[in-house]
Order: sequence, then structure tokens, then C-alpha cells
Amino acid sequence: MSDNDTVTTPAAPAPAPSAAAAKDKTQAAQETVELRVEALREAAAIISSDRNVQYGPPEENFQRIADLWSLLFGIPITQEDVAMAFVATKMARYMNRSSGFQRDTWIDIVGYAGCGYEVGMKASSK
Repeated sequence: MSDNDTVTTPAAPAPAPSAAAAKDKTQAAQETVELRVEALREAAAIISSDRNVQYGPPEENFQRIADLWSLLFGIPITQEDVAMAFVATKMARYMNRSSGFQRDTWIDIVGYAGCGYEVGMKASSK
């Protein structure tokens, strides 16, 4: 063997995580998923009850808004455009926040996304 040759030994395998550590990791992952689902459920409750009673179903409400915006801006606006504009409005407001996390903003975005999905699906099946 010359001076330039190096001898490498195989790395020892990493120790297996303990059962408690694996359980903690699984529990943390489950709690994370629960937070996601909580936001979706809350948004679903809002958009399928109060808002439908106040404003009518998204298909009708977003069409009224799209018709008004089309007249106002002189370009065709779709129901999906309305949903995206509402999401963008929530994003713009969030970007200007002086405080931290704003829970209601995320719930609203989820709700607008759900309504946009609904009107888009209905429009694509016509």
C-alpha cells in the first residue's frame, strides 16, 4: 500500500430509534394531520351552512359577482375567477399583518378554495 492510499472502514449502522421515540414521532404526525383536517372541517361547516343561507350557493353568488365585475372591468370574469380573487384578497391582507398567525384567514382561504373547486367542477361538466 502506498502513502496515497487511504483505508476506509464501513460506517457503523445507525442505532434504531427507540419504541418511545417512534411512538412520539407517529403521534406528532397524527396531530399535524388533525390540524389540517380541523381547518378543512371548519371551512366546510361555514361554507355549507351560514354562507349558503346569507348569500346563496356559491354558483349563484359567484355568478352575480362575476357579472358585476365583468361589467365594471369590461372583461369576462368567471365564477372561478371570483374565488381566486377572494383568495388573493385574503393573501394580500395577510401579507400586511402586524401580528402573527391569523387563523381565520386560513379558514377563509380553505373555504374559497372549496367554493372555487365546486363552481369549476360544475362549469366543466356543462
